[in-house]
Amino acid sequence: MNLLERLKERVQKTQDELDQERAKDRKEKDRRELVELNERALYYKRDNGWCDKCHRDYSVLYTKHGNETLAYYLGTCSKGHTVRREITLRDRYYDHSILVRAERDRHSDDLLTPDHPRFKYVYPDKWREYERQREQRALGTV
Repeated sequence: MNLLERLKERVQKTQDELDQERAKDRKEKDRRELVELNERALYYKRDNGWCDKCHRDYSVLYTKHGNETLAYYLGTCSKGHTVRREITLRDRYYDHSILVRAERDRHSDDLLTPDHPRFKYVYPDKWREYERQREQRALGTV
């Protein structure tokens, strides 16, 4: 084995050790962030929740459960079904809730651009102005 091969092998070994150390540090940082999230969460909390069995939003009194890296709130809807909200994982409430969907829809028209198909129906005056300007640019009068 010549000198160049030994150097390459040594560099590769050092690089592998660094990668392992970085992965370990990243894992520890993620764990610390989950623990911190869990510590900041209140033991009791009143918030909106989605019941999978009733398919409705409810205002629920939650209690905190889980361990330091996997924490969640549990409560019951008005019909007695268990309602769960995540603290340390992605909360499914935002995918299912009718209240959240209505809030998103309320502001969806604010983000329309002139090239969107609904723009001319939501903003007819602005659409006519946009079309007029586009025709002028096409004719070269602007």
